[in-house]
Amino acid sequence: MKITVQYPFHPFYGKELVVIRGTRSIDGAITISDPQGKHLKIPVWMTTPDAKHYYISKESIINVSALISLSGLLKRKTYVIKSNFRNMVSFKNTITINWC
Repeated sequence: MKITVQYPFHPFYGKELVVIRGTRSIDGAITISDPQGKHLKIPVWMTTPDAKHYYISKESIINVSALISLSGLLKRKTYVIKSNFRNMVSFKNTITINWC
């Protein structure tokens, strides 16, 4: 069986890929074989026709009440953010943010 990746921001967008293993649930992931033969998982929703309708807007739309909630959460907590970007020389692996 083959599928086509419909999600425009996926690296295999528009490519037809071989399904190695299906999913056990409708919102799960399927295992595919990429063009080099490597087995990878991809969410099922990225292969549906609706997935091709995602786009990046020229204007940001942010819910004000969500921003206020986030602000309150950040003021009460100390967070540690770990980066997975190994090639970014200007950043350290761990950043601690203390909010007063």
